Amino acid sequence: MTLYQWLCVAGIPTIIGILIAILIKRPLEKKIEESERQASAAQTQQNAIAAGIQALLRDRLLQGYKFYEAQGWADYEDKSNFDNVYQQYHALGKNGVMDARHDRFISLPDHP
Repeated sequence: MTLYQWLCVAGIPTIIGILIAILIKRPLEKKIEESERQASAAQTQQNAIAAGIQALLRDRLLQGYKFYEAQGWADYEDKSNFDNVYQQYHALGKNGVMDARHDRFISLPDHP
């Protein structure tokens, strides 16, 4: 028998293959875990940014609503701007509070 055949009988090529697989698998698993952590952190940050933007838009809508409601009227340009901001706010979701105010704002007279 040749040396290679003796090594095969002893299972050495299999052991070497397993060791190579382990040496390759561990770094790949670590890279995958790190990538998943980064994706999760990025998603958390994106959710926080969206929530912050929604809060700013809601604040702006409330300020505009209060101002024009006290004034008693809003021209076409003001209504168009308010509606545009509302549509962006609405697209971010969870916003039932502003629906009624949007409808009342749009129904304000166009001039005093």
